[in-house]
Amino acid sequence: MIRILCDNGSERSWCTRSLANCLKLKSIRKERLSVFSFGSVELVERTYNFGVISLISRYDPDQLISVEVLIADTITTDPVAIPNADVWKDGRYEAKLLWRTDPRELKNNFSLAKRRFDELKKGFNKNEWIASVYSETIRDQETNGIIEECGWDRNEYFMPHRAVVRPDKEATKVRVVFNCGSKTCHLTIV
Repeated sequence: MIRILCDNGSERSWCTRSLANCLKLKSIRKERLSVFSFGSVELVERTYNFGVISLISRYDPDQLISVEVLIADTITTDPVAIPNADVWKDGRYEAKLLWRTDPRELKNNFSLAKRRFDELKKGFNKNEWIASVYSETIRDQETNGIIEECGWDRNEYFMPHRAVVRPDKEATKVRVVFNCGSKTCHLTIV
């Protein structure tokens, strides 16, 4: 069994050469890319082989999902520190998210979030398609419990968000990107 991480926000999908060899992936093409690898501060230019991995849909076993991957010797060579990794349970680390846990530490940032949302709406007035897709995404996220409505009169953190539009992408042409690093009174949620 092979475990994979699917990151729909990522520009590219990667695969180690050892996994590519194990899966007997054939190179479908080569491409010269300039890449900031994980943990590095310098741009590295290299030629990468591309392959295609076929995944079986968990919803329909007869459906194959093809994912184009770059084949690299290593994905990362730097150890990744796990913050607050003080609990080892059932063969896994349990780590807390880096959110501020005491809401009294945060100030009501409604005015900042509203100002940013007003700017976002101006852009929507120029493109109804983006407005429609964005609105549908927000509704889906609320239905699935990813986001929730806040009360503007309470001491809550309103996370500003914006649209990232990539018409060249096949699956997700419009994404909602949340800015949890926005500051109010020099404080952020993380």
